[in-house]
Amino acid sequence: MAACRYPPKGIRGMATQIARCADYGASSDDYIEGWNEQLLVIVQIETPRAVDNAAAIAAVPGVDALLVGPVDEHV
Repeated sequence: MAACRYPPKGIRGMATQIARCADYGASSDDYIEGWNEQLLVIVQIETPRAVDNAAAIAAVPGVDALLVGPVDEHV
């Protein structure tokens, strides 16, 4: 989950000098705060092991939804 969010809530990086938000008059801080608050995290369940652990995966703080990808894993 840390990789999904910017500091201080996570570890996601960003080049603040060339951030797209700068072209629209927003500060990088405003962008980061908005991103962290509006983020939707959907975790894809692709393997039989992931199906067996779906409840535990869904219980991870910050996970908003699960998506089953039934043909992504070569069994």
